[in-house]
This record gives sequence, structure tokens and C-alpha cells, in this order.
Amino acid sequence: GAMGEGVPAYPHYVWRTERESRNTGVEVTSPLGCADPDPRRALRCLRALPVKKLLEVPNIMNVFQAFAFGNEVLPELPEKALKQGAFPRIPLMSGATLDEHRLFVGMAHDAVGSPFTADQYTRALVTAFGRDADTVGARYPVTAFPSPALAWSTVVTDRMWARGTYAQATAFGRHAPTYAYEFADRDAPMYLPLPGTFDFGAYHAGDTPYLFEDPDAQKHFTEAQTRLSDTMTDYWAQFAHTGTPNR
Repeated sequence: GAMGEGVPAYPHYVWRTERESRNTGVEVTSPLGCADPDPRRALRCLRALPVKKLLEVPNIMNVFQAFAFGNEVLPELPEKALKQGAFPRIPLMSGATLDEHRLFVGMAHDAVGSPFTADQYTRALVTAFGRDADTVGARYPVTAFPSPALAWSTVVTDRMWARGTYAQATAFGRHAPTYAYEFADRDAPMYLPLPGTFDFGAYHAGDTPYLFEDPDAQKHFTEAQTRLSDTMTDYWAQFAHTGTPNR
């Protein structure tokens, strides 16, 4: 069996053609003096540079998050392969967290003293959804949430993470046994070193201490959370052993 997030079902965000990825590499390495047709030499050049020099390139921490397809490892766009059933027919267990995107909004805004505002929310809707911004805004009115940050977090969680996970499970489930879950403990202890206060809810990677030993986080578990952790690890171990989380 396999355990996975909804990433393969995302249509565009995390995927680039191999040519696009190579072009991005040239754009990043050229101003650093490391552009080279031999990727091994380019890599050696980059590794020899101080971190401060690397960080002078705008968005260098983000531009390589996308995966390249159209090669031996990923012959075609994974979303297309899923829809066509062009993948190994093995059991899949896939899930997401209820408030996946709160972590990213929080650590960029409210948790670091720069609250996400209602005006920013309106602009973000227009940037993300264009002519459909008003429709999305009516579905997710900022007044329905404790803060604009939580409103925007919910929009992105639903549009990107939840939708991708659901699409993956649906496509995969047409061809192989598929099990889906959602981690929804909004009181999960925050184990990441983030300053300030923010309602992270059931945040990105908040389920990790429940599945893998993390004494620093687990010492904050309530009795109910300890039982939840035991249940989750039992499901995962059962799936790894038999291909189904159920006994």
C-alpha cells in the first residue's frame, strides 16, 4: 500500500514540465554566476556560495517547490495519470488536516505581529479568483470568521488542500482500494517554534506527533489526545501490514 497527501491531484501548483524547471534553474543560477550546462558543476558552484549570497535571489526558497514531469520518473502530469488510471493498482490511504493553511497564513502574518486585514482578504480573493471573487467572498464572508486570517486560511485550505486530497482519493478509488481521513483536532499542541499567538487549529503537520514519537509535543497531550494518537497509529500500522486500516 501507499500513504499520500493530495498533491498528485493538484492540477498545476506543484507541477512543471522538465523544460520549465530547467529554465527556472538558469534564471536562478545566472545572477549568481553559476549557470552551467552541466548540472553537477552548477550544483558545486551553488554549494560554494555563502547563504547570504543565495538569499539575494528573490523567492529562491520557493521557486523549486514544483516537481518536474515529462521524464523517466514522472512521464506525464500526475493529475492526468490519476484520471487515466495509469498508476500501480495498490491500496492507498490519503488524508489532510482540517485547517491545513492556517500555519502558512499565521506564520506570515498574525503570529508574527502583522495581522492579515480585511482589505488584504478582498485583494487576495481578486488575485486568486478574478471575476469569481465576489462569489467566493459570498461563500466565505470575512464576517463569518474570527479574523480575516482565518477566513483566508479556510478559503485556501478548501480550494487547494481539501480539494486536491478529495480529487486524488476519488480518482484513485476508481481503480484501487482507497481510504481517506481528515485530522480535525483543533486543540493539537503547537510544537513548531513560532512566536506570538494565533489559532492554528488542526494545522499543517499538526498530526505528525500523533503518528510518530515526539516527546516534546506528546507531553502536552490530554488523555483524549493520547487515545487519539493510539488509534491513529493503530490504523496506520494496520494499513502498512495488510493494505487496509480496518481490522
